[in-house]
Amino acid sequence: MALNVLDAENGIREVVFDRELPEAYMDGFVLFNRAYDTSNIIVRNCYFHDNRARGILILASNVTMENCRFFHNEMGALKFETGYTTNSWCEGHGVNNVVVRNCIFDTVNPTDSASKDGFARDIYFGVYLKQDPSSEQTYYPILSNILLEGNTFYNTYGLAAWIASTGNLIIRDNTFVNEKSRNNPLSYRGAFRVSYSSGTKIINNTYIQSANPMSAGVFYSPVSTAEILVAGNRTIPKPDVSIDLQPEDISLSLSPDEAVTGVLEVSASSYYQKSYQWYMSVPSDTDELVFVAIENQTSPALDLSELQIDQTTYFYCAVSDSTSSVNTRIVEVSVERYINQLGETSKNVSRSENFTWKFEADHPVEKWVFNGSEIDGTEFDQSLGTLSGAVSEGGTHNFSIEATTAEGVSSGSVDYTLNVSENTREYNLWKSSNFTQSELENPEVSGDLATPANDGVTNLQKFAMGFSAKTAVSPSDASLRPVSDPNYDISFEFYKSASVSAEDIKIVIQESDDMSNWTDCPDVAYIVKEVSYPSLKMQAGIKFSQRPAKKFFRLKIDKM
Repeated sequence: MALNVLDAENGIREVVFDRELPEAYMDGFVLFNRAYDTSNIIVRNCYFHDNRARGILILASNVTMENCRFFHNEMGALKFETGYTTNSWCEGHGVNNVVVRNCIFDTVNPTDSASKDGFARDIYFGVYLKQDPSSEQTYYPILSNILLEGNTFYNTYGLAAWIASTGNLIIRDNTFVNEKSRNNPLSYRGAFRVSYSSGTKIINNTYIQSANPMSAGVFYSPVSTAEILVAGNRTIPKPDVSIDLQPEDISLSLSPDEAVTGVLEVSASSYYQKSYQWYMSVPSDTDELVFVAIENQTSPALDLSELQIDQTTYFYCAVSDSTSSVNTRIVEVSVERYINQLGETSKNVSRSENFTWKFEADHPVEKWVFNGSEIDGTEFDQSLGTLSGAVSEGGTHNFSIEATTAEGVSSGSVDYTLNVSENTREYNLWKSSNFTQSELENPEVSGDLATPANDGVTNLQKFAMGFSAKTAVSPSDASLRPVSDPNYDISFEFYKSASVSAEDIKIVIQESDDMSNWTDCPDVAYIVKEVSYPSLKMQAGIKFSQRPAKKFFRLKIDKM
């Protein structure tokens, strides 16, 4: 095909095709340029509600729509359409290869917004020709290969779908529930209307009986439709609600400060929309269980961590639909709180350092029990509840201690960690004393370049200078500060940790002429000016053999 401009000023162009055009019937041809097409779309888990016009207007191909919900859409939930006018505009290139699956359509046309021929509908398939709107449809299946399956329609007040200009449209395995009555009920409620279509299949759909009249059927035009199949559809009585609550009874053994966790979840099979209300038992002066509704707990799942549970408590859920309410079985959540040991649950020692770790409880203890692998170089005293000795190799040792009361009843065990470092001045030991375990696992808090106090001074700098990680430090205290000393050409003050070993950290003063290339300053004299443990105020003095015109200095800190 070629396009020739005959008169650019007046917009006259000539279109030349590479083959002979077929004979024109009726009004001629509609020409699409599919280079400008919309396709390959996935819409999942979306909620379209309380909007004007349609929920979604589909003018595209290769579309998958799954697990979406439509509610209170002014003109119905879905509109599959294409069309053109002779004087203003056109819309879409047709629709092909679309799947709508496992969606919920709930009261999607509450005002009975109608199609061009007066039928209200939830879903519309059709075109407009020459003018918009128009009453004309086309025999050509411009909307083709469309599948609607596994969807649920609640309260379809008019047609389930108005269908025209389609080819190979399949509507199968959908469920229709019309539980709400209407002041002005429509005679075609829940039905399908088909015209100007071929290969339409409406199969294996289920209608739930209710007191509201429905026309569960298909109206079609024998003149304009071909190869229509309606089979396997059924109307059934409303089944009883079947419910299940999982898990079974829960038994928890917790410390005094440990929160109850877990989720109770109910599944209910019902064609009608369901509501949920959870109930829990409360203390009572009688032997009978007394239940109260749990505020704001109206979903199928109950998260126990959102509740304050300090003792054994019972739960159930009431599941209701439009006509009935059923209670689940009662679940017992048994809570036994053991007496927790007091004191620290982790200890840091250095290799070969003698230590004694005494374990404590808030009740008399008859016997302490050590549970774990033996730690070489240590001894556990069962009567005193102490772990003592000196460990010759560094590493982490995990174990638990169980306390037994005078009555011989275990009050539970607590997990402990012994961290043995290679050197008491080791960087990792400093970090373990400044950060919690969760913070140690988060490099944004405990990483070398992290600044947990938001003062611009990194953890590595603070360790090298003897500062606390979480205490804000003036940036000037964490850098070189020029001072006057007649014994040197130039001298600086800076802080250094009193416990930093040369095996751990290297601290040097570097010089540069251009702030790009840095070298260690030679012949620097280091003097301790002030001791304020754990920091030392250091002075560094430099004498030049030949005084430079310009020189830059910096303090460089590296891990060894």
